[in-house]
Amino acid sequence: MRLKSITIRNYRVHRDVTVPLDESRTLIGGPNECGKSTLVEAMHRALFLKSKVTGDVQKSMVSTRFAGSPEVEVAFTAAGSDYVLTKRFSGTTGTTRLVQVGGSTWSGEEAETHLNSLLKVEEVGGGRGVGERAAQQWSHLWVWQGRSGSDPSEHANLQRDGLLQRLQQTGGAAALQSDLDARLAARFGADREEIFTQAGKPKTGSELDKAGNAAERAEAERLRAAERVEKLHGAVQDFEQATQIIQTATANLQGLNLQREAVDAKLARVSELRAKEAVQLPGVTAAADKHQTLKRVDSDISGLRVQVQTLQDTLMPRNEETTRLAAALEGARQLSTGAAQAHETAANSARAARLRRDLEGACVTRFETEVRLQELLVKSAQVLAHQNELTRLRGELAKLPEVTTHKLKKLQKLEAEMNQSEAALKAMAAGIEVIAAPEPVQVGEDSLTVGQSQVVTEPTEIVVGPSLRLRISPGGGTSLQEARNQAQESRRDLRQQLDDLGITSVADASEALVRRQDLAGRIDKTEAALESLDSINLPAALAEARQAAAAALAEVERRSPQVTDFTSPVALAYAKPRLAAAELAVDSAESAETLSRNLRDTEAKKFASAETALKDHQAAITQQNNQLIGLNAQLQLLLQTHGDDAPRVAALAEALAAKNAAESLLAATRRAMAELQPELLETDQKRFKRACEQAGETKRDAETARAVAESALRSDGSDDPEAVLALAAARAISALDHLASVRRKAEAIRLLDQLFLEEQRALAERFTSPFAERISAYLQCLFGVGARATVTLADNAFAGLQLVRPSLGGGAVPFDSLSGGAREQVAAAVRLAMAEVLAADHDGCLPLVFDDAFAYSDPERVQILQRMLDLAAANGLQLIVLSCNPSDYAALGARRVYLREDRPPSTGPTVGLGAGFDEGTGDTAESAFASDPVAAETAAPSVSDRQRDELIARLRELGGKSGNGSLRGVLGWDEVTYSAVKDALVATGQITPGRGRGGSIALPGEHNPA
Repeated sequence: MRLKSITIRNYRVHRDVTVPLDESRTLIGGPNECGKSTLVEAMHRALFLKSKVTGDVQKSMVSTRFAGSPEVEVAFTAAGSDYVLTKRFSGTTGTTRLVQVGGSTWSGEEAETHLNSLLKVEEVGGGRGVGERAAQQWSHLWVWQGRSGSDPSEHANLQRDGLLQRLQQTGGAAALQSDLDARLAARFGADREEIFTQAGKPKTGSELDKAGNAAERAEAERLRAAERVEKLHGAVQDFEQATQIIQTATANLQGLNLQREAVDAKLARVSELRAKEAVQLPGVTAAADKHQTLKRVDSDISGLRVQVQTLQDTLMPRNEETTRLAAALEGARQLSTGAAQAHETAANSARAARLRRDLEGACVTRFETEVRLQELLVKSAQVLAHQNELTRLRGELAKLPEVTTHKLKKLQKLEAEMNQSEAALKAMAAGIEVIAAPEPVQVGEDSLTVGQSQVVTEPTEIVVGPSLRLRISPGGGTSLQEARNQAQESRRDLRQQLDDLGITSVADASEALVRRQDLAGRIDKTEAALESLDSINLPAALAEARQAAAAALAEVERRSPQVTDFTSPVALAYAKPRLAAAELAVDSAESAETLSRNLRDTEAKKFASAETALKDHQAAITQQNNQLIGLNAQLQLLLQTHGDDAPRVAALAEALAAKNAAESLLAATRRAMAELQPELLETDQKRFKRACEQAGETKRDAETARAVAESALRSDGSDDPEAVLALAAARAISALDHLASVRRKAEAIRLLDQLFLEEQRALAERFTSPFAERISAYLQCLFGVGARATVTLADNAFAGLQLVRPSLGGGAVPFDSLSGGAREQVAAAVRLAMAEVLAADHDGCLPLVFDDAFAYSDPERVQILQRMLDLAAANGLQLIVLSCNPSDYAALGARRVYLREDRPPSTGPTVGLGAGFDEGTGDTAESAFASDPVAAETAAPSVSDRQRDELIARLRELGGKSGNGSLRGVLGWDEVTYSAVKDALVATGQITPGRGRGGSIALPGEHNPA
């Protein structure tokens, strides 16, 4: 089965597109959103979805750009014949038509049934989920965008029956098991399922389960009997142990109470000593305070005497320094005053120079604004003249008929057609003139005499006498009515056009056009002159110039009174030199002002420094005098309060003796208290109290435990617990023996079933080896010699796809553990192998569609992929590859078709838009391209060097790499322009394309992520 071509109309983004398909290799390229995926989706739905489908599936096909129901036409070859399938998806009114070229035609349900027979698929049906069910049809051959990395085992299982049948015919049949083996395997499997669950546990209700439950019940009875015996033994031990604990606790309580009483007596003695210490402590503190106070006063008096003498020694030389600092201050004051007066004089001179300079500048500005005003007034007059001329010319143009070049050509064409029709009419008419006649001549209904003539435009009889009758047919016998009608129609059309324009002849129209063109040229020149004069902004500029001139004049008048002896210049040529001289004078005056200011500031700082030094010196002397007075006052106060030196020494010795006596009494009391160790006595008291409480609690707990044990021994029962335990143990042993026997039999059945399954697995490996070999042949194109695939057939389903690569150690890698790019490539190899196996049921060929199927594969691997695809085509498969970057598949040698986006008719001409350009034939659905293969590129917008440079510059600003959508948004270009510029740069190697559905580009050498 081979696909030959597809035509889709009014389908989503396509209006009318036809794409021819090569018998083995077809490459369909185009920018994003041009409808490549839509094209193959339409083809798939035409093959596998009924035309009367409704709901969201049908709505998703309807175009929002073009009117009409979606229609798909697929030409294909199947079962040795060519067919054309046409489906119109219009809901419940949808139509299906299948035509066998040179044979029968089917319509409606009959066509759907015959199509399913040709494709060897089951009918999809309708209802909810019809879109998903249809997508499962030929899912092993249709690699949808974004799903190329899914596990191909799922698609292989959908084609399981066909694959198994074909694999049997290619070498797997010899490995099939016999009927007896199958019956035995089924019997062992059934027996195992009756005994075990899927998790390997005994099934509920089986003999093994019953034996296990019986053993568990017997063991539970034995455990309960053993627990009863153990419980009674424990009760005896608890009774004896509780009795012993009660005796021990009673003895301990007696000893603890005696020790606790001794500690209480010592604590009473400690309390007495602490009370005595509290009485002695205030006396010690008072004696120590009195001694310390007397000692501190004596020390203060000695210190004050030393400080007074030191201050008196330092005040004498400071009085001499005061005289010197006063003389220096007076000299600094005189210098600072002179510098300040000099600066004020220089500042006044500089101000006068600046006022004169500003007035000179105002004069210059006044002359400049007046010159600018005069220039603008001249321009204004010119603009007014041009505007009057433009009004006059437009008035003359409005009086002329609205004759354009197109209308004149149309009039000339109508006149030529009229002249041609009238000439044809005259050429076809016949003129009859009677030169001489012996008898009357009758022409039609008129009689002619000698010398008369008549023009005949219709077949007319001529009668001459009784015996001569002639029939004249103008134009060789053809009726002139058609020529007459055409001449009248041409004359009427010409007159209608002339009347619409209000003229009488074509010559008048030609003269009017020449006059209009002349006036239009003069109007353009006048408008250009107005534009050069900036007529739009001229009124505002003129108003601004008038305002500036008035302001400049007012500035001169305002500043003139500020400058004495000033004479205003008479022209700009005199004003500018005077302004320059005034600028020089200002610079000189400001320099002098700066020098005087610096000198003034320097002398002022010196004066302030001398003044500060004198003030600081005087303040220091004043502070020392005040400090000396204060010290003398403090010394006299202390002597008056505490007496002279001799009484103070005696009082200090007496206070020291009283202090030592009080401290000795307190020390003796504290030694007696320390010998009793009061902190340990308090801890002992708490310890003995806690120990007595614990001993009492232990005794009470033991009495309770003894009562509980005694009650348990009295209420146990009348039978022998040991005998009951022995009987339960015997029953448990018997149940375990029965369980072991049943388990041995069950394990034997499971072992037999496992052995049969392992043998079947080995047979399945031999059965799937032809399939794996075909996959490996494709994988070796990608991963080198020795690469192979392993696939298993478990429970009659394909699973366990793995990749083995000797170059990487030879270990088998599960499909799910491969990288995104490797999964795409391995899945493609499996699909090609499946198609090759199943092609025998479809005339040796099946089509495979790869819709941007290698988005995660790097550019180098894409080049290697083409070897695998080419091998599949050489093995008889038909490959259809869709890509946003068709240049990546240049080495495939495929027939190339380039799609462009359709535009609605209202947007302008659509020549070449949406048509599928075939580089092999140069044809499109609308024959919009020439036969030259480069026509596809010429249909795109021309690419300028500026556009190339702008794209590369923006790409470099984005770090050297970017997604196509993001970069197009930055540039602000439409899709067609961006694609044309990008493709041109890719073709010259200035940028490199990346991978991914949205696509990306990068500068050479930049990393371009997939």
